[in-house]
Amino acid sequence: IVGVVVSTKASKTITVKYFHKKFISKYNTYLSIRRKVLAHDEDETCNDGDIVRVVPCRPMSKRKRHKVIDIIVKEKKLDYDISHAALETDYAKKSKEIKRKKVAMKLQKKNTKK
Repeated sequence: IVGVVVSTKASKTITVKYFHKKFISKYNTYLSIRRKVLAHDEDETCNDGDIVRVVPCRPMSKRKRHKVIDIIVKEKKLDYDISHAALETDYAKKSKEIKRKKVAMKLQKKNTKK
């Protein structure tokens, strides 16, 4: 199974989301189905967004029945603080511009009524 790592919150456990298609004969079409599985990550090398290959193995807990074989694509991690601050400043600037435009439109409407 090849899928994307969705969560790495638990220790030595990752949540992998994968997609497959199921044929519905009544409608003669395919239905896209997504599943989540818990997989064992012994070295804790996986991060959110990585594309990994997992295989079934013996049950390790109630829901954990897969093991990570390898990481196919490593997700490039951005510096969260810098990117988040940049997004916040851009959003603040845009929201101020929108407020100014709304106020200007209200003033124009009042002036045209008189």
